[in-house]
Amino acid sequence: MQRPNRNIEIFSLSSLDLFASAMGAFVCISMMLFPYYLKTNQMLSKSADMESQIEDTKKQIDEAKRKETEALQADLLTRTIKQRKATEAELETLSRKAKAVQDKIEKSVQFVFLGLETQSDSFTLVLDMSGSMKDYKRLAFDTIDRIINSLKKHQKLSVIGFHIPGEKPILHYWPSKGKSASANLANKQDASKFIRKLSNDFKGATPTYNALQAALEMNNDAVVLLTDGMPTYPTGLTPSQIQQLITTANAGNKEIHTIGLGEYNAKPFFLDFLEGLAKSNKGHFTALSR
Repeated sequence: MQRPNRNIEIFSLSSLDLFASAMGAFVCISMMLFPYYLKTNQMLSKSADMESQIEDTKKQIDEAKRKETEALQADLLTRTIKQRKATEAELETLSRKAKAVQDKIEKSVQFVFLGLETQSDSFTLVLDMSGSMKDYKRLAFDTIDRIINSLKKHQKLSVIGFHIPGEKPILHYWPSKGKSASANLANKQDASKFIRKLSNDFKGATPTYNALQAALEMNNDAVVLLTDGMPTYPTGLTPSQIQQLITTANAGNKEIHTIGLGEYNAKPFFLDFLEGLAKSNKGHFTALSR
């Protein structure tokens, strides 16, 4: 009968003991380390929570910054609009003041045409259309063009042509009887055309008195008489009487300026008449020759 192998049994028991010892040690170590593992997990979880909170806080900060930027931009836009409107209002006020000053300057500066000074803003040109004016047609055109072209657009103009082609005086009006027109470019050109048409009808005698009476009825500040000779109608009135009658009728309301055309040096009485008429009515006299 064979004996049992004792060495094998001993080895087997020793292995079990060793396993049991190892397990016991593992258990002991695990039990010892478990609190640390638990604490680490809590810390990791807490750290993750804090990181999430940090991210949320950052987002809140970014959103707050965005809203703040929008608010600043909106406030800046509002202030910019207010500033622009204030600047525009200031500019409008300054423009009105500048215009008022300019208007005042223009009204205070004397207007001069053909050396005749005046502060009037509306004029009635009274043109002699008698037969003798044919000799001075070009001089008359040039003189009237100089007067018309010197007018400013805020001023007003009317024209009266006068003569006696038959038995009674005839008066021709521009733009129409009793009316005036602003001295803009279109009206200046139209007045010049009207006067040139009148030249086709230069004939007859010189009813200066009737023309001046009609001019005084116009709602203009000044009268400008252009003629080449003495009044010939009404036949019962002398030039001196005509001067007196016109001056009385005017009563200092309007300036009457006189312009002698042609060979005035050979007509001393003619010059005396025109000069006296102008002086008696706050006007000026000048003479022009070819």
